Amino acid sequence: MTHKHGASKLTVKADAISIEGKNGRSLARINLQFCVGTSAYNVIKLEKKGKGFLGRTGDPKVVVEILANPGGVSVELKGAFSDTGSIIYFGGSSVSSLYGRAFVPDADCRLFETAGKEDFYLTNSGMLLQKKVSKKDLWMIAPPPHVLSFGDNELGWFGLSIPEPMPVVCTQISCHRQMFHVTFDSYSPSHSGGRLPRVFIDVGLEDDKAILDRHCVHAHGLGLIDQDKKSYEWWHNPVYCTWGDQCYLQKTAPRKLEDSIAIPLDEARIMHWAEGIRSIYPGEVNYIIDAGWFDYLGDYDPKLSEFKTIRDFKGVLSRLKARGFRAILWYTPFWVQTQSRVEKEHPDYLLRCRDGRIYRDQDNRAFLDYSNPDVREYTRGRVEYLLKTLDADGFKIDMNYVHPFMSDVVLHDSSWGYGNQFWLQVMKFFHACATAVKEDAFFTISGIESYLQPYASSVRLNDLFDFHNAKAWYDRAEMVARLMPDVPIDVDGWPASLEKIREYQFVSPVFGAPVTYYIDAVEVMTAKLTDVEHNRMASVWHVYGKVPCGRGMKLTIDSEQGIFERRGADGRLKAIALQKSAFVCFTADRIYLTSNCDRAVSIPVESVELYRKAEKVYRDGRRETVNLFKDGRKNLVLNVCDSGSGILCYEIS
Repeated sequence: MTHKHGASKLTVKADAISIEGKNGRSLARINLQFCVGTSAYNVIKLEKKGKGFLGRTGDPKVVVEILANPGGVSVELKGAFSDTGSIIYFGGSSVSSLYGRAFVPDADCRLFETAGKEDFYLTNSGMLLQKKVSKKDLWMIAPPPHVLSFGDNELGWFGLSIPEPMPVVCTQISCHRQMFHVTFDSYSPSHSGGRLPRVFIDVGLEDDKAILDRHCVHAHGLGLIDQDKKSYEWWHNPVYCTWGDQCYLQKTAPRKLEDSIAIPLDEARIMHWAEGIRSIYPGEVNYIIDAGWFDYLGDYDPKLSEFKTIRDFKGVLSRLKARGFRAILWYTPFWVQTQSRVEKEHPDYLLRCRDGRIYRDQDNRAFLDYSNPDVREYTRGRVEYLLKTLDADGFKIDMNYVHPFMSDVVLHDSSWGYGNQFWLQVMKFFHACATAVKEDAFFTISGIESYLQPYASSVRLNDLFDFHNAKAWYDRAEMVARLMPDVPIDVDGWPASLEKIREYQFVSPVFGAPVTYYIDAVEVMTAKLTDVEHNRMASVWHVYGKVPCGRGMKLTIDSEQGIFERRGADGRLKAIALQKSAFVCFTADRIYLTSNCDRAVSIPVESVELYRKAEKVYRDGRRETVNLFKDGRKNLVLNVCDSGSGILCYEIS
């Protein structure tokens, strides 16, 4: 079988899949060689079947199914296998291209040279895995998308995509001196209807990132994406999260913490920060009360040492709502503190090691076992209590990337889920519990996989510990935009220096609602925010409010080219960031602009003849006419000043 796509050609042979790139030159040879545990299986004969082939191996009970699709083929090993330590696909395969592209957080989300030695790890247990494999910050996005591409400008590009959630502890992609294979570590086929992984091989890709779009197409075809996913306008509200200001307080006036993740909060602080947000923006804001509002992980009762009574904490949420905020609570589904009521009264709810001991992490936390129906019933009650009794509006779901390797624990019900499938099961269950109470219940999560799209109200771009460079956030935003259609992007923003904030807050509202973790001070520099920072924040939020993000928007995010655009469903430009310093929004008859520095801005428009007037609008309400220049037929030029001086926006009509 030969499949042509553009200048590329894929040919299925008995022993391998060959891929030709541009000008008929060899791009890759993907061997049909597999290992399950200690048993090896090689395809020795092809039989035509429907739209593809069955590859016969030396074992009559084991075959390889190869199916054609518009972009290439899918490959799946089939047979009756018990749980196994590892499965290897495509052993000894080779690539001729110069580069590969991995989509793993931070430093590993990059082009790499195929002639070198690279290993990439894809898992939901990223925080634990990085300790074993000496990789930094694997946990930032969990799970990361299971995609990889190979190619260069001379040969073109092809890619591998695994869109379905798998019962696997870790997927490892190895490329050493232009030889590669894929290893599924501790794969448990009994949790997937007896199935082993299905890998899509796509050819004729436009560039190194086009595999992301193919991955999304495959997920659509498999029914993993909800094309009619409900969305609500308020999910696109600007966001304030208390965590940055909490960290500043802990750094400057440290308190003894019962758990390192939970920095205490009280009513005075919560309402003080709310008034700070109100001083810069009058519209509705999603207010995230981060870790520290509760007594113990696992119980999630309000911290009575800070709020006195549960009624007092509910009163705080009511006061926030009266001031125009939505109340979002930090929550992690897994962690349990030793002091918690749930551990003392229900030790049977906790994950167990294989020797029967309660599994604990390095900080002595235990983990709820969601395969236990009693745990699910307990969690259902907690969710109903938080959303109905306390009247919270949703959750910041955090720390899903710290649960243990499934190979280290024993589940109450081993059939319920395993590996990444276990996390998906938990997310589906949690989503069902919350939406049964409030249909528009909000979830911000940190996993970027298409199969999570139906259950996420937004995807948080998560922590970035490069305090001065926001590039990884832009890369993550691009992945969300391409892999999870109609899911709002929670642009995050923690941790950051003032320098990083200055750039990022003028770019990120193109692809997501503005977010700040700081209204008082920045802990990275131990610096109080000044009127300049508050003025810039007020200006950005005001301009965003004129043209907020919404369903059906089309995003272009390319940090390497410096392109950040948002278009409506009609294709018209709605927002753009110019040179990472000016944020511009477009309505039907007006343009709104804000800048973080003094500069000349060239604004792309459909026709310069539509605009005749420009005004500088100050935060105190004053207006001042400014000169508007026209550069040809498609660009307006405006000399603007730093909004930190008290400018609310520039308005062009």
